[in-house]
Amino acid sequence: MILKEYKDAASFLNDYERVMLQREAVSQNILYHAYHRRALRTQDKEYFGAVLEEKDTILLFCIDSNQCLLIYTIQCEGMLEASSYLADNLGNKNVLVQSINAKEEICHRFIDQYRKHIPCTSSPRLEMDIMELRNVNEVTPIEGNQRLALNIEIKILTDWMIRYLIETFANETDYEEILSKATDFVSREKVYLFENKEHVVVSMAIVARELSRGSAIMYVFTPEKHRGKGYAAANVYYLCKKLMAEGNEFCTLFVERKNPLDARVYEKIGFHVLEDSCEYALFHKRAE
Repeated sequence: MILKEYKDAASFLNDYERVMLQREAVSQNILYHAYHRRALRTQDKEYFGAVLEEKDTILLFCIDSNQCLLIYTIQCEGMLEASSYLADNLGNKNVLVQSINAKEEICHRFIDQYRKHIPCTSSPRLEMDIMELRNVNEVTPIEGNQRLALNIEIKILTDWMIRYLIETFANETDYEEILSKATDFVSREKVYLFENKEHVVVSMAIVARELSRGSAIMYVFTPEKHRGKGYAAANVYYLCKKLMAEGNEFCTLFVERKNPLDARVYEKIGFHVLEDSCEYALFHKRAE
């Protein structure tokens, strides 16, 4: 096998942008990061690369500013061997990886091989399924109304975003950072709220990523007292109809694998699961 490294995001995208766009919903993490890094045009150290078997590319990877290793699989055949090869290369170079985001099988294989070079333990942080919608099914959502969020609602939206992150990631978050994100999303008209028939705001969804050919919906959140009534499904349904009418080829979202009911709800709208996406935190042992 061969490991091909790139000095910057632009060179990486020149070779692999077209390939990643073929399955943009699945490749979105690494593709979105590469676009972001290319736009910044900074001299910060970047690490993008590919693992090849002769002339066939098996997987693509990058390491982001938080030392998270993002891996996108192009070919399933040989992917485990390729992830072991990548682990050997990074381990031999003493590259510290703080987390890994990839298919579950690849996460396990990489970590098992990587810890042979750099002692560490691991813990699952996220276990998600990537879902995609290309046609909206006609359904009858619960009665209510969707609208854009207002500036006066930024503080409650920040609270909801933090509660979403705590429930999903099970860790603490920085309030000021999330407040800044909420303010930005609202100013760009990316936050969609659903009001029930009593005109109470009961659910939130955010178009957090505008991809090349589609849109990624994130921060789908309903306060606990309003759950189980179809509010989130209605909000996502109306949002998908709007996005598709605007010319998006697809909508995509992530759902927790531990809650298959969510996936079934979104399947009724028109979503289907493409692939799993997991994230594991790595904890490095200090040298004695």
